[in-house]
Amino acid sequence: MNDLAAPTAAPTVGSQPMNDRTVRSTPMYQIMYEELARSRMSEAQEEAETYRRSRRLIAARRWQRKAAQAARRARQAQNAIW
Repeated sequence: MNDLAAPTAAPTVGSQPMNDRTVRSTPMYQIMYEELARSRMSEAQEEAETYRRSRRLIAARRWQRKAAQAARRARQAQNAIW
């Protein structure tokens, strides 16, 4: 008998033929995509928090400058009176 002439059967798992669909199951893909989505959401949340923190710092510095200017104007007005 010639081994080359005989057709070979595809490897099986149980009674089902083994292919990419059974090796990489749909739930595994869903888990992978879920992890990817969670990772991206986490990065987006961190970026948003960093942005909010920087905006608060900028606003605080702006109000600090305005308060210093107001205090300086008040001192000048006080000195002008005396």
